[in-house]
Amino acid sequence: NYFVIQFSGTDLGFISVVLNSNHEYEISWYIIPEFQGRGLGTMALKEICKVFHKRPLVGEVDKRNISSMKSFLKAGFVEKIISVFRLPA
Repeated sequence: NYFVIQFSGTDLGFISVVLNSNHEYEISWYIIPEFQGRGLGTMALKEICKVFHKRPLVGEVDKRNISSMKSFLKAGFVEKIISVFRLPA
């Protein structure tokens, strides 16, 4: 499920909800750079939580992406610490 994020008729990015291999509905979003930092991602996240009723909803956030982490917390998500290991190419 992919949704365009709009504000005042302007496309600002997208938000998606995809069933992952753990049978969780994983949320991802992107806001174009000139509109980042205005709380639009948080608003979109809160809205998708209202209209998308399947659960569990999850989001994986890079620990360096502080603004996305704050958005999930503001939307009512609880932080779950998971170690992710990756073998470099």
